[in-house]
Amino acid sequence: MLVDIAALRPADSPRTGGCSEEFVRSLASSDARLSPIVVHRATMKVVDGAHRLKAAVLRGCRSVEVEYVDGPAEDVFGLSVSLNVSTLSTADREAAARRFAAVASAVVRPRHRG
Repeated sequence: MLVDIAALRPADSPRTGGCSEEFVRSLASSDARLSPIVVHRATMKVVDGAHRLKAAVLRGCRSVEVEYVDGPAEDVFGLSVSLNVSTLSTADREAAARRFAAVASAVVRPRHRG
């Protein structure tokens, strides 16, 4: 589905250093068709494809092809990690693991019995 770029929102990227501007420029200057951007339908947050989205902007595109995913908004970061895990640095994977652990410990707290 073709979607106006202005309608898309940045997601909480698992890449601690953000997008690689060199990779974005490489994508933008290639003649290759950009794969669809994965977007969480309810929030319009980019789940996968931040580099491709920036490349499309550099190409002067006003819209991009998207594939929607549904589900709870709190699952967006986990989906983003799973879709990008093969290209994440060790530091990025470790940071994601710490974030998951922090969320899990906040949700699963021992009950005080007294």
